[in-house]
Amino acid sequence: MTDTRYEWVVALFEPWLDPADDLVQRVLRAFGDSFEAGDAQLARDLIVLGRPADPAAALLVILALLQAGQEGSLCLGLEMTRLAARFLRACCAAGDAGQAAARIQAWLKDPAGAGHLVTTLGEENGQPTTPLVVRIEDGLPVRAWWLRLYAAERRLEQAFGLRRKLDPVKTTAARKKAALARGSAFAGMTLNPRQGEAVGLALAARTLVISGGPGTGKTTTVAAVLRALLSAGLCTAGRVALAAPTGRAAQRMKDSLAAQTARMEDLSPAEADFFNRLEGKTIHRLLEYKHGQQRFARCAAYPLDADVVVIDEVSMVDIELMVSLIEAVRVETRLILLGDRDQLPSVNAGAILADILPAVQGSGGSDSGMAAVILDENRRSVGEITAAALACNAGDADGFIASIPALEMVALERVARLPLARIAPAESLSGKAWQGFIRGWLDLVLGAAEGEGYAGLAASSQGTGGAEDALCADGMLSRLDSARLLALVRRGRYGVESLNKLAQVWLRERLDDLGVAAHRLQPNGEGGAFHGLPIMISANDHERRLFNGDVGVVLGRLAWFREAEGGGMRCWPVLDLGAWEPAFAITVHKSQGSEYGRILLVFPSDSASRLLVRQIVYTGITRAKSGVLLFGRESVIRDAVRSMIERESGLRLYE
Repeated sequence: MTDTRYEWVVALFEPWLDPADDLVQRVLRAFGDSFEAGDAQLARDLIVLGRPADPAAALLVILALLQAGQEGSLCLGLEMTRLAARFLRACCAAGDAGQAAARIQAWLKDPAGAGHLVTTLGEENGQPTTPLVVRIEDGLPVRAWWLRLYAAERRLEQAFGLRRKLDPVKTTAARKKAALARGSAFAGMTLNPRQGEAVGLALAARTLVISGGPGTGKTTTVAAVLRALLSAGLCTAGRVALAAPTGRAAQRMKDSLAAQTARMEDLSPAEADFFNRLEGKTIHRLLEYKHGQQRFARCAAYPLDADVVVIDEVSMVDIELMVSLIEAVRVETRLILLGDRDQLPSVNAGAILADILPAVQGSGGSDSGMAAVILDENRRSVGEITAAALACNAGDADGFIASIPALEMVALERVARLPLARIAPAESLSGKAWQGFIRGWLDLVLGAAEGEGYAGLAASSQGTGGAEDALCADGMLSRLDSARLLALVRRGRYGVESLNKLAQVWLRERLDDLGVAAHRLQPNGEGGAFHGLPIMISANDHERRLFNGDVGVVLGRLAWFREAEGGGMRCWPVLDLGAWEPAFAITVHKSQGSEYGRILLVFPSDSASRLLVRQIVYTGITRAKSGVLLFGRESVIRDAVRSMIERESGLRLYE
């Protein structure tokens, strides 16, 4: 946190804090930039309105809850060791972490000191109305929630509990055998045992969870499941809903299902019609989100009219969206959830797939209305990437490092021939050398000046919005999908913002070499955009059907995007767009649900960042199908693989 900002934050709380009590001031400085201005205003308002007896202790609880939420936790564990560990992860000194934990414990043990800020609950469920909810067990505080997340947890427990009570669907042995054979009939491919198991379980289970890393065949399994359900008469054409958290992921699921359909043997006209009528949607569109009213039209009172609901990329779904979804699915409707349990949790609170999966696994297998299958045979990424991902998940830093050849910065030409490599920056790496390295990598993977390279396609565009521009934009987006710059952090030399600046200089130089007029390479009132710049939408724009994470390219004064549903391209004037940012480089969080040919994964210069955990490394390297280059110090990479997000949840899905 900068000195100016730190002074502003301290001044914000000064009227409510004892000047002689400097523990909170040290904690605030340790939290740094993760304590954003909006969070500070929220904390101040809660203390002013809540009037706790110990405002400093209340602020410490709020800080810890905010930090827990940033890591995907639904609640905050209040045991001394867990609290101290939470403050240590926020870079507090060990002594301050222990003092902060003790201060919180002492305050919460005194109900009279809570003011209007906290509701305490015993074992029985109550109806809290205060911003914070604290559960007391055996006289000790054990968990704290924001009220909205506490309510979401209880609603999810109730909805999940209703589905747990459902009996499996009964099917005759002959019909089941025929359906399994039909679903498994692919030309030139045999389902592996886990995939075959999923097809069999799907015939009986009302709720099926399929988890697996990229390339393990989740969509192939869904195609087989849907064909088997159709064959058994358990679903009909037009009554299957496909959805994902983002439009990009929804379209990719639809495209992947279409590709698998083309591989099916003896596809009947009725089956072809069934698969042709499938449409990928965002979850918000599926639930008919009313933007002006901030609510979903589809709910328990007006549920989805479907035989089967398939949701992809569930690891990206936060708890409040999952609650809205599961409440809108009729209990008799089959719910199929797909995702990767090892991936980063949702940007918002909750890692719902990781919470639901063990509960489903413990539901009784083939004799239950719930079932789960873990797919672990990777058919997409090269073997070296798969092996590295397994070592990362296991926290095996030695094995992870040993599996990745170390290269010198000048050996970039070897990168294209290796599925895995790593480069460690020199201690005295100059800005010029770093810029030259990024330019060299972009030349290597995107093409320096070739006609079909990224810059070459941009140079051939007229930028007038015609059909040729649509083809150029589609080609440019395909080149971006073939190679991506990913970073763990946003700021600093090795952050997304700096990388994008270097890449923009590279693009301007390459377009200048190709004779693109200088005025097209300078921002011309388009908010900093220039011809050829890739951009990413950073806030949902429901009017234009552009959503956070959608990537497009600027040609002239227009920004081109792929249609989220149905294919094709569409464009909007850059000036008409909402919030966006350059997108040569993106964070690993923003890359979730995407697939690229190659990636360059850039680590921060030291291990101080809370983002440096194995889940983010795993998510980053598994975005690649053919090649991964890690750029970072060996010690930093080792620390990341050894560390993991300690998520906390109060969900009770087993009862």
